Amino acid sequence: MNLNPLILSSLFAAITLSGCQTFPNFNSHDTTSAVNSANNSSSRYINNVHWEKKGDLFSVPNNSDLSRYQSRIVVFRQADDVVNLREDYQGSINIGIDDRFQTSLQPGQYSQSIVCTGRHNLSTEITRSKTNYLNNTASVETLQPKKTYYYQVIIDQRTSLPIAQPIDDATAISMLQNLPEQTHQISRVVQNNCQPVAQPAPTPTDISPEPIVVNQPIKLDVLFDFDSANIRSSYSQKIEAVVDFMRQHPEVTAVLEGHTDSKGNAAYNQRLSEQRAQAVKDKMVNQYGISSQRLMAQGYGESRPVATNDTEQGRQENRRVVAIISQ
Repeated sequence: MNLNPLILSSLFAAITLSGCQTFPNFNSHDTTSAVNSANNSSSRYINNVHWEKKGDLFSVPNNSDLSRYQSRIVVFRQADDVVNLREDYQGSINIGIDDRFQTSLQPGQYSQSIVCTGRHNLSTEITRSKTNYLNNTASVETLQPKKTYYYQVIIDQRTSLPIAQPIDDATAISMLQNLPEQTHQISRVVQNNCQPVAQPAPTPTDISPEPIVVNQPIKLDVLFDFDSANIRSSYSQKIEAVVDFMRQHPEVTAVLEGHTDSKGNAAYNQRLSEQRAQAVKDKMVNQYGISSQRLMAQGYGESRPVATNDTEQGRQENRRVVAIISQ
């Protein structure tokens, strides 16, 4: 069956355009209406498809609408965030969740998505960069059930790249007043069949220090809360064992190696491993008086796993800091 090219083009437009779409009552024989496109500040027409660019103004979401295995992410940009920014940032910024497209966020608008509770990669990428890889600048976020998390998209002063900065509820709600929801694109983020989040493995009960051998790795078993470089007090005993050994042997030095699991992208995990190794070094210097010249903090990211990253227990074993003593 041969289809009229005009009909084919209309079908293609109806299938591919995204957003809140309606179909005006154009005369099917009116070829002028069928091929014309129009655009204004709030809506757009292409062929016989119409959609709204913006949704309703922000209102505080009701967390009771979420299931016990769901969380909500709200990202926003303030209308004046293009001031004093280079031209690249004055357009849209792609927002990704778990390497899936959420929206190309414009200044002065917000976007929201319901996701399964647990760990997610939240990424920001300049639309003009056209990398087609949303995880380039991903951070890893752990979301609790029946809770809304707010993130303001800003420019990191150190890297000059866009980031999603967590904002507390009260501040975010105030900043979001009178911002419209951006609705003209279809999110690819999925949250089907949300399941209970696996609980992290319990802290080992036996944390007695291992015998220290020069030039052999000493597994400190220093574990961290998610996205934190704060050392749990329960792991001080093994650090103190290394400190005592270095006090008794002033000629030795130590390399502190930080490692992560494979969650998140490689660049983020590299930074996280460095921060955690540095946290142990800072503790040994500031709390125990070991000279910083005798310590070196080194991060290896996710590159040296000692267990599988397919299970929570294996990932926890990979999130570690080890010390190597040398003469």
